[in-house]
Amino acid sequence: MSLDLVFRPRKNDRRWAVVGLLLSVFVLGVPFIFNSYVSGLMFSILMFCILASSWNILSGYSGYISFGHAAFFGLGAYATALLVIRTGINPFLAILIAGVVTVIGSLPLATATLRLDDVQFSIVMLAFAEILLVASQTFEGLTEGVRGLALPIGDYALLVYVSMFLLCVVTVLTSYFISRSHIGLALRSIHDDEDAAEAMGVNTTRYKVLAFSVSAFFPGLTGGIAAIYWTYINPSTVFDPILSGEMMIMSVLGGMGTVAGPLIGATVLTPLGAETRAQFPFLHGLVFGGLFLLFVLTMPEGVVNRVINIRSKKQSATTRSLRKSSDPPETVSQEKIEVKGDE
Repeated sequence: MSLDLVFRPRKNDRRWAVVGLLLSVFVLGVPFIFNSYVSGLMFSILMFCILASSWNILSGYSGYISFGHAAFFGLGAYATALLVIRTGINPFLAILIAGVVTVIGSLPLATATLRLDDVQFSIVMLAFAEILLVASQTFEGLTEGVRGLALPIGDYALLVYVSMFLLCVVTVLTSYFISRSHIGLALRSIHDDEDAAEAMGVNTTRYKVLAFSVSAFFPGLTGGIAAIYWTYINPSTVFDPILSGEMMIMSVLGGMGTVAGPLIGATVLTPLGAETRAQFPFLHGLVFGGLFLLFVLTMPEGVVNRVINIRSKKQSATTRSLRKSSDPPETVSQEKIEVKGDE
């Protein structure tokens, strides 16, 4: 199978485009309508929409579950902060460079780890994130260790907010485009049966590395934007293992392997997470872990996939009833007549 990006639109795509346009108008209006708390919360929702969607591009479509995606977020944040502090370049140029650095750093990791099976891959990704966390705490000459880095920049709050929104749009469109293309078809075939996909001629390594690179690029950019918005970062914040768990939980809740699933999960869980952090800071991980277990046990397919399954069952039932009602009654009558005639 080649890397052709054959696009397959669906009938209700226009409807979703209208919904997306209306939501975009609302999101862009938030800083002008609401207070700074609501604007900050919406910024976090956009951030987690990107992170969950990026995680889903690799793990949701291909089935290779990453427990260490916070590594790319932290790498992008530190690359941006160090570029701004050490060189004094424009913060937004630093963000773009950080995204490229994240992809370049992810390629050797992808080539090495995606040849492993899915369980080994998950363990290696978790270890990779922990290594970066410890390294950022240890090399104080570069990262200032646990003290973190303060970015000496001006007030870019509104511009950074718009940048996060635009990146969210690009991420969602990328996920949508992949899901409707040959890439999405190849990744789903890898998810279902990688050996069978290879037997059918799918270059599984190429598609997995491509998905991994895209899945690392957007968190790298997101980390850079977040660093500019926060103006301060430290290892425990940007390399937090819970961050990787949140991406996964949001995708699972909304529906892995779908475009809308991670967005729904991020929109629901981000405000909940902010509230639990404020009210019960030590119970935040417990709350998210409990929600994850609850959904895995009761709705493992996620909200979007559950809705799709229900709709498909209803459509199947409707189709069967229509077929039964359209069966010609003459056939039964003719059979009865023939039986009577034989008697």
